[in-house]
Amino acid sequence: MRLKKTSKPTPSLLEPQSSGGETAQKGFVFQDGVLLSQIPKWLAHEGFTGLTRESIGDSEVKFFVPGQGFVIDLWEAKDHNLTPSEFWNEIIRFQAIYKGSPGTYRTFTLASVGLSANIQPIETALRRIRDPYEFYGPHSPIIKNSYQEFEERVVNTGHSKEAARFLFDHVLILSDFGIARDNAEGLFRQGVNDWLPAFQDLRSRDIGMIYTEIESLMISRRNRPISRKEVEATILNVLGQTYPLQQQISICTTTNTISGNDTDLPLDWADFFGRDNRQYSTPGEWNTRLLGQLRDTQGWILQYRSERRIRLSGSRRLTADLAIGSVFSAVSGFAIDLEYRGKTWSTDTFPNSSTPEYIFSVEEEGWKDPDLVVVIGILREIVDDVKAALSSIGIQESRLLYLYGREPIVSPQQANLAVSSIKKAIDARMAQKPSERIHLFVSGPSPVALFLGHRLNAVAPIQCYEWIGKKAYVPTCLLYSNK
Repeated sequence: MRLKKTSKPTPSLLEPQSSGGETAQKGFVFQDGVLLSQIPKWLAHEGFTGLTRESIGDSEVKFFVPGQGFVIDLWEAKDHNLTPSEFWNEIIRFQAIYKGSPGTYRTFTLASVGLSANIQPIETALRRIRDPYEFYGPHSPIIKNSYQEFEERVVNTGHSKEAARFLFDHVLILSDFGIARDNAEGLFRQGVNDWLPAFQDLRSRDIGMIYTEIESLMISRRNRPISRKEVEATILNVLGQTYPLQQQISICTTTNTISGNDTDLPLDWADFFGRDNRQYSTPGEWNTRLLGQLRDTQGWILQYRSERRIRLSGSRRLTADLAIGSVFSAVSGFAIDLEYRGKTWSTDTFPNSSTPEYIFSVEEEGWKDPDLVVVIGILREIVDDVKAALSSIGIQESRLLYLYGREPIVSPQQANLAVSSIKKAIDARMAQKPSERIHLFVSGPSPVALFLGHRLNAVAPIQCYEWIGKKAYVPTCLLYSNK
């Protein structure tokens, strides 16, 4: 079915489909129930930023995605069984919105109490393909054959292959919301149980009060944005000091083989992990894409979240650890909890009187070039490899500071102690003779690189390098002072 031609631009906040809700109260109770039932799930997603009601859709939810920016999920709620004509009219409108505002909308959800018999096979086919999609993968003949059959079902209803593709890629059909009319609070409570485990010890009365206050907030703010901070402040007003929401922001660095939870902020860094032959991205890509994602994420956190504590999981190269620590630095007010070998290593777990001292052997060479080469090796002597690579990099005349640790680092307290020693050694060399740039080569455990980036407030730009084997290194990120 082709989209109907119109002389008016779509989407628009003044079109009848957008503004009709202001003149028709029918269905608001159901829409509110659907929206409220999803609040716990959205709060569990790190990227949830805010929502609006009765704008382009019944509800629109904004999420931050590193590397993409903001995306919006649009919801339409119908308090009756959807007929074929109503269903396809909604799909046509979704397509028009998607095409009329490219890059704005990620998904379109059509929620109802049920579907007509003619629509049910479409919903069943979508679910049958999507549910095991990740298990088989997009290139599996099983998925390809299944999608072809789904496409035929759509075409047999008189609609196009384009409509089938749009349905599959962007539309969610939820047809079990009958309870939203009669017991929306029950759906909210179930969402709390499913998505907010920290709330499970709350009294039933408290959860009921949270529901009532959020409902009042939603009703009072039709066609006006409601931020995540406002939703959380509403909960805080009910619970006071017992506010149980997680005070961390979970970030996962993902690769081709490692993926995070659906609720984490994902940093898709497969290109920066090094392929089988250790082929890395160019320095420009490290600086624009990897550092760009980190800086955008930091800016989003500072503006839209109250937390300044990062929970970091996943896998990444040492340069990426340095970059994460540098962007989410101590002087910027951040702390990082790193998942490392089944334990949590926190950047603010500081050494005490019982922390074993960490000893580095320190060597220095050269005084000609204004640049300073810093080589850090823990359990692996890399100075000869670095020296062999300097000429190919063009910094063979640089001053060199080499710190080598022969013992493993056994705790976050000791990691902070080791980083403190590294900083003092660098600061001493910079005080003797300021450098225009620091060239940093690191071999050691992930926490040391992360903690070093977190606290290394150098007075010169820091060029990082990754080892590619055979006494060769390639430049990666260029980090600047955190001051």
